[in-house]
Amino acid sequence: MTADADPSARDALRGFVLELNPDLDPERLLDDTPLITERLVTSRHVLDLLLLIESLRQAPLDPRSLVPSSFADINAIVGTLLVGGAR
Repeated sequence: MTADADPSARDALRGFVLELNPDLDPERLLDDTPLITERLVTSRHVLDLLLLIESLRQAPLDPRSLVPSSFADINAIVGTLLVGGAR
């Protein structure tokens, strides 16, 4: 999948984060907003996030290829897991 060519992937990721954080101002959630360090996504949410990413990719992820930095922000998720990233 080429998520950069499909803005709906970024929109889906933003929607996921906003659903987890209803008090977060959507204008404050940028593609480079730190998701883990700002605790917008926690370990409790990682499985749901992985399922969303697999749905967007339309393919499973190899768990051995996952590294924490892949989840740093929306840009990292798109760049490492959606656009030619992890297999």
